[in-house]
Amino acid sequence: MEYILELDEHRQLQLPEKALEALNLKSGSKFVARINAGKLLIENLPFSALEEGEALNQTIESLQKE
Repeated sequence: MEYILELDEHRQLQLPEKALEALNLKSGSKFVARINAGKLLIENLPFSALEEGEALNQTIESLQKE
């Protein structure tokens, strides 16, 4: 699937209903965003609270190194 999205005045993107259904996304779903070769990549993070805490710690550590 491919969609054209528009950033609104609040800098937010709205995902099409078909994309939400296909990925089983709901309010509160977590994502990681990366910039790679000029492209914005957004990946769904379907993990547990423990994994969420570990991922947050890794993010904090990587930001502290920069």
